[in-house]
Amino acid sequence: MGVAPWVALVLTLITVSLFHLLLIRLKEHRRRRHCKMVFLPPGSMGLPLIGETIEFFTRSPSLDLLPFFKQRLQRYGRIFKTNLVGKDLIVSLDPELNNYLFQQEEKAFQIWFPESFMRILGDENLVLSSGSFHKNIRNMILRVFGPENLRLVLLHDVQGAVKRSLNSWLEMPSIELKPAISSVWTSQLSFKQAPASINKALQELEVIHESLRLANIAPVLFRKAKQDVHIKGIIYSCYTIPEGWTVMVCLSAVHLNPTAYEDPCVFNPWRWKSGVQDISEPVGGSKDFIAFGSGLRFCVGADFAKLQTAVFLHFFVTNYRYSSITD
Repeated sequence: MGVAPWVALVLTLITVSLFHLLLIRLKEHRRRRHCKMVFLPPGSMGLPLIGETIEFFTRSPSLDLLPFFKQRLQRYGRIFKTNLVGKDLIVSLDPELNNYLFQQEEKAFQIWFPESFMRILGDENLVLSSGSFHKNIRNMILRVFGPENLRLVLLHDVQGAVKRSLNSWLEMPSIELKPAISSVWTSQLSFKQAPASINKALQELEVIHESLRLANIAPVLFRKAKQDVHIKGIIYSCYTIPEGWTVMVCLSAVHLNPTAYEDPCVFNPWRWKSGVQDISEPVGGSKDFIAFGSGLRFCVGADFAKLQTAVFLHFFVTNYRYSSITD
C-alpha cells in the first residue's frame, strides 16, 4: 500500500518529462524546417540531444585557441553552426561579424545568456536591461568610475589597498595566484627585460593590454537574433542568421588571430607600441581587441580595471623580488 503512491509519482514525473522533451523536439523541428529555407553557415549538429557538447568542454592546457574552435575553423571557416548543451548555435570567429553584432545591439540583436546563468541572476537583473533604463544605469556608474573620479578619489584608495595586500604577503612562504590570472603572471615572471623597460610599458598600458588579450577572462559572449539577419563577407558566402538563433562570439579567436597579432600566443607587450604592428587602438574596443566588449555593452569599469592592474603591477615590480616555484 505504501509503495503504490511512490510508483504513481515516479510514473507521473517520467511522463511529464517525456512530454516536455517531446515539445522541445517539436519546437526545434519546426525551427529547423524554417532554417532549411535559408542558407545557414556550414557545420555539424553532432549527436542527438548532446550535439557537440563533449568536444566543446574538452580541456586544453595551451594558451592557444581551443581545439574545438581550431578544428572547425580549419574545416568550416570563421563562421559555423553547432549544437551545444541541446541548443542550436552559430559560432563566430570572425572579427568583422563580431563587430557588426555589437554595433547592432538592441536593433537586430539582443544580449543573451544560458538559462542556467539566468536562474542565478533572476529575470529582473540589470545585466539584461536595455533602452533608456540601460543608458541611465551606465551614466550613473560612469559618474563613479569615470576618469575624473578615478584620478581624484579612487586612485588613492586603490594604492592603499594594493600596498596593504602586498605587505600581507611578506610573512607568507609562498603565494598561490588565482587560476584565472596564472597564465598571465607566468608570462610576466619570465621577462628578461630590465625593470626600466617594464615601467615604461606599464606607463603606456602595453603590459595591461597584452595581459588582457591573452587572459580572455570572458572567452565567449552571446547575442540573439531578433530577426532574420543576412550577412556577407569577403572570405565567406552569404549566410542567414535566423530569428531566434543565438550567436556565440568567441573572443579568444579574435585575440589569438595571427592575421592581427604576430605570434599570438607569445606574451609581447611591445607589440602595442605604435609602428610595431598594425593594431587598432583599443580605447573603447575595436574589432581586434574586445577584452571589455564593444558597442552599447562596453564595460563601464574598463578604466577602473586598468587602474587597479597598473597600480598593482607598479608596486609589485618596483618594490618586490619574486620567483616562480617549481613543483
